[in-house]
Amino acid sequence: MPLIKKFNRDQLKLKEFLTQIKIKINNKGLKLATPFNKIIYAGMHLIEKPFKWFQLYLSETQTNGVTIINKEVRYIFSLWEGFKSQLIQIYNDSEEEKTAIKKIYKLKQTALAMMYTTEFQSLSV
Repeated sequence: MPLIKKFNRDQLKLKEFLTQIKIKINNKGLKLATPFNKIIYAGMHLIEKPFKWFQLYLSETQTNGVTIINKEVRYIFSLWEGFKSQLIQIYNDSEEEKTAIKKIYKLKQTALAMMYTTEFQSLSV
């Protein structure tokens, strides 16, 4: 399985990063059995500002564990969806929908219909 590219806050690469991490985690099976372990694994693939963000919350879990006192830490480290949601909220491309619409309007079939369909579907997701 190919290596996962580290995520460095490039908004256009966030979906790709999350997809690669999810595939890798699903293929790890029981080695990453808990959501906490999966999130730590994903955090190992963050660099620069995203890693600094992650490191703050990770330090809190190392000091106090995932307690009910700090709801944000619990949300990020208790469920994959919580971690993913926070990353998307902070690093997602706010213009993503507008950009995709522009690309769809510019899309032209220049090769096989299957290639055109694939490109269209990737833009509309």
